[in-house]
Amino acid sequence: DRSINKLFAREQQRLWELQQHLLKQLHHFEHHYSLKSIDFYQSYERGEMGDDMDFIEWAATVEMLHKVETRLVLLEGLAK
Repeated sequence: DRSINKLFAREQQRLWELQQHLLKQLHHFEHHYSLKSIDFYQSYERGEMGDDMDFIEWAATVEMLHKVETRLVLLEGLAK
């Protein structure tokens, strides 16, 4: 039981660190383009932003952050 809890804790720590890294990347894009990520992503999904490499990376970062946050929620539920 303790081994599983240690594994959960280690994975949770890894995901928190990744989350912080992704949030920093998003902040960089938001500052550079003066646009919030949520607004950018909605426009990007509607095809209004084009396919500039920065936009592709920004969209991928938004998606990765969503996946990381989903995994964190799942891990927190399993750890209880």
